[in-house]
Amino acid sequence: MGVMLWEMLAGQRPWAGLSIAQIAYSVGLLRQRPPLDGAAMPPGRCPPKLRALVEACWDQDPKRRPAASEVLKELTMLRLKVGMPAGM
Repeated sequence: MGVMLWEMLAGQRPWAGLSIAQIAYSVGLLRQRPPLDGAAMPPGRCPPKLRALVEACWDQDPKRRPAASEVLKELTMLRLKVGMPAGM
């Protein structure tokens, strides 16, 4: 879920040009994640609560990652907080 959220926020595919083996090595062994700031993410695109949600989805321990229903609930609450209408 966190990678899909990142891709939507950044407007690009993470790890572009890398093979599946390279991605697995980077994520699994090196514990790398796509950047949530800098050139990949426009300033202001990822508010702190959304950033925390994405990072929670990337927790190294899968048991500590939020369930899809939790992610949906949090995204809905964030959408309401910023005043986005339903269906957007």
